[in-house]
This record gives sequence, C-alpha cells and structure tokens, in this order.
Amino acid sequence: MPGPVTFLGAADTPCCGEPTFRAQFIPNVTVNGIPVSCQTHLNTPHRWIGAACKAPHTAPIALGSTRVRVMGLGLGRMFDPTVACAWVAQGIPNVIDHSL
Repeated sequence: MPGPVTFLGAADTPCCGEPTFRAQFIPNVTVNGIPVSCQTHLNTPHRWIGAACKAPHTAPIALGSTRVRVMGLGLGRMFDPTVACAWVAQGIPNVIDHSL
C-alpha cells in the first residue's frame, strides 16, 4: 500500500491496548536525517492484554514496499500491517513510496 516512509520511533496503532513504536531500523539509511524502519523490523515490547499469553511481545512489519528495497528488505511505510494486531501509523509526510 503506498504511503509515507516510516522511521525509528514512529508510532504504530495501539496493539493489545498499549502504544507501540518502531524500534528497529537500518542505521546507515536515513530520510530527512532519521533512520528508516523496514519489513521484519520490530516495534517496542508490549503485553497481550486479555489473551492467555500476557508475556511481553513485539511485532514486525509484515509487508513493506514491493519495489523499494533497503538492504534487501521492503521499505516500511505508513499503513503497512504488522504481524500482530497493529499497523504503522506514522511516516515522514514529504517522502512517499507510491509502490504497492
């Protein structure tokens, strides 16, 4: 899904009732001076509220850009889903990936 490029510290939608943020990134690739977050990169640890498993967990970006690759990974964008119950909620507004 096309969208603004996501980055280290960008918000995800709340997962399991807790706020989450992009925690992993490519250290040597930046956009507007901020490291980018890509497919397979995790968000911050949070608890699975209301489920049998209450242990902290993290969720990677499930699918990034199909055309823009960074170190072999699909570039992360706002609206990309995570493996769990959230999606990327924040991106750099002046840098857009228009690929699917």
